[in-house]
Amino acid sequence: MSIRRKRKVFSDKREIEVICQSFAPLAAHSFFDYLRRSKQLAFVWLLLKENPSRNKEELVERILQVKDLHRKSNQTLRENIQKNIQRVANWFILVSRIKYWKETRFSKDNEEHKAILEELWDTLTKNQEHLWKDWTDIGFQGKDPSTDFRGAGLLSLLQLVYFAKKYFSLCQRVLYNCNTTEPKYPFACTGIYCTEALTNLLEQGILLPLGERQSDEDDDSLETFHEEYVRLFLLFHHNWHTGNPQNLLEFGKYMNKTIQQAKDRLRQQGTILTTEELLKTQNTLV
Repeated sequence: MSIRRKRKVFSDKREIEVICQSFAPLAAHSFFDYLRRSKQLAFVWLLLKENPSRNKEELVERILQVKDLHRKSNQTLRENIQKNIQRVANWFILVSRIKYWKETRFSKDNEEHKAILEELWDTLTKNQEHLWKDWTDIGFQGKDPSTDFRGAGLLSLLQLVYFAKKYFSLCQRVLYNCNTTEPKYPFACTGIYCTEALTNLLEQGILLPLGERQSDEDDDSLETFHEEYVRLFLLFHHNWHTGNPQNLLEFGKYMNKTIQQAKDRLRQQGTILTTEELLKTQNTLV
């Protein structure tokens, strides 16, 4: 074996040791990226993709064998590798769930879908009587809100309802700001855009730490994903109302800025807004 090849082999062994010295959001992302690009460990990625509930201890041993680290590995290294494998497995579970709801198209002929949409309207309008529903009042583009759900399917509607019901008072204040402060921006369409953006971040592995609370048994557990959706929406709202945009044409510029901030925050602290930042953002609303 050439000296260059020996250095490469040593470097590969050393990399996983360095990455798994600790168990933190930054280390989790490094492990995720390493596992996804490693040719030697491609089998681990494929096995987890096929079956996220696969025995993690066995995978740890196979990784250590491949990297020729089984003789000198300590318990901390083994535990951190296993924790990171579990994170990747949970990421696969979460991606599968999100993909299902995103690919479920909203149908005007589906009574359950219509009921969820009515629930959004009733919640945001406080069940006030209207002669007819003007969907633009809550930020849709026109008379038929179903056309706005094409990008992120039923998932985008479910997330709007989650925001409206879980954070009713806060959501009302955001909607009020959207409709009264110049320049205005459409509440519902922004929420749909946030769903698409957050789904992209999930697929890139940026939302990796969110999978920690996932489980194979809880198939409808989207709470962690919905919570980051609310935080992404609030971060955009904060940027919009403190950034002095001239008109709605600057929407894309502010959304791109928000998404980049979200990426950085997720990699650094595992969430888009900490609890303290969330409370501070709420206090800035009218």
